[in-house]
Amino acid sequence: MIGTRDEFRSYMCGKHRVKGEIDIPPDKVGGTFIFDAANGSHSLEVIWLPQMDFTTWDYMALAHECDHAAMDILEQHGMKLGDDSMNHAYIYFKGAIYLSFLNQLHRDRKKAESTLKKAK
Repeated sequence: MIGTRDEFRSYMCGKHRVKGEIDIPPDKVGGTFIFDAANGSHSLEVIWLPQMDFTTWDYMALAHECDHAAMDILEQHGMKLGDDSMNHAYIYFKGAIYLSFLNQLHRDRKKAESTLKKAK
């Protein structure tokens, strides 16, 4: 999710019905958060960045958060990094998360550009 802290809180409480306060320390410039799904069936892993200007720094921050997400999800399923087969699975999984996030960003960006063109 890309947006301000308030937009992130609103998104999580609205779309995913997360209850309670979502605490984001003031010095945090992005993060990976784990929430219980509203229906209690699973955990929800969410990556948040306050902005995405498509700079190399932004891509690095996204890759960093994808690292955390991949490790968190695998650990939730009892898998730990360390042996070669697990490390390899982690690398592919992290890549899939990163690619999924980038694809959504580019779809959103194209949609916004299209909307701006139609408005002119």
